[in-house]
Amino acid sequence: MARRPASHRRGRLWSRLGALVLALGVAWGGGFVYFLATLPPERALSPGFRVDGIVVLTGSGGRIRAGLEALERGVADRMLISGVHAVVGKGEIIGQYRDYAGLVGCCVDLGHSARNTIGNAGETAFWAEQNRFRSLLVITADYHMARSLTAFEGAMPGVRLVAYPVASRAGLATLAAEYSKFLVTATVARL
Repeated sequence: MARRPASHRRGRLWSRLGALVLALGVAWGGGFVYFLATLPPERALSPGFRVDGIVVLTGSGGRIRAGLEALERGVADRMLISGVHAVVGKGEIIGQYRDYAGLVGCCVDLGHSARNTIGNAGETAFWAEQNRFRSLLVITADYHMARSLTAFEGAMPGVRLVAYPVASRAGLATLAAEYSKFLVTATVARL
């Protein structure tokens, strides 16, 4: 029985590899469409809604203001801004949000150690444990919420997390990158 030539075996290997890449591309594309279709809408907090603490993940605009507004309404008594640059202090926050100077001074903590979403989760878990918080309002951009909650659930399995997304105007490239990061985070969380 004659062996097939090496070029034929390589051709089959490339064909199978191409089919695998195509299947992965179709799966990624279908998942991305689902991700876009299920971006969480902005939500209103019902009167009297309470949690133990509020956490705001730094990033796109509107997040800190949403947190300060919730804090002012009495949703919680303390707020953490996670992922703040090392040189930023409360003075800079007050300078940007003068209407909330009193709240920032008394009730806002700045987390300087987080450099990414996994870091936000660890920083927030430490803060929640120090304060004995069992429920948190999580504020981040709509497109970032799925990945954030996945990371937070892994870091704080006993803490009730309430999503409070801020609407964004993220472009397609940002959304595609975020979806890919979400897939990695979700895969790691399952391991």
